[in-house]
Amino acid sequence: MEYGEYMFAFSEVDFIQRTERAARSLELVSAPLDEDEMLDLAEFMVHNTIGSPRFPLADYIDDNHEILVRDKRNDGNIIKWLRRVVFSEAMLDQHLLQGHLDVEFDEATGNFKYVYPVSREEIKLRPQPSWSDLAYEPGK
Repeated sequence: MEYGEYMFAFSEVDFIQRTERAARSLELVSAPLDEDEMLDLAEFMVHNTIGSPRFPLADYIDDNHEILVRDKRNDGNIIKWLRRVVFSEAMLDQHLLQGHLDVEFDEATGNFKYVYPVSREEIKLRPQPSWSDLAYEPGK
């Protein structure tokens, strides 16, 4: 899959999991998705539609398609942001595997963060918009 001038290859499982994490970080979904919902979400991200809906998430996306895909309030549509988050994390993971970054646990925030190996300076990620006002609630 391509994003900008970058191309990454993912296993199906890795891609589906990364897509769900991206949706949760953008607050598009409020809780973990089941396997069928994750498949629908990944299909939506890749094709901008869901050909064979598997779960109510597809109905949610269909009902909110205009806002999710065409609304520019969050500096672009949700597909653009899902892809941006998936690929940003993949790029960071690649740099981590190559030894260009390290991961540290930040006790103050309770989160992990990426840092440069020598300086221990934190990598600051671009702020992400929130779709919490439209969040899909699995199981409802």
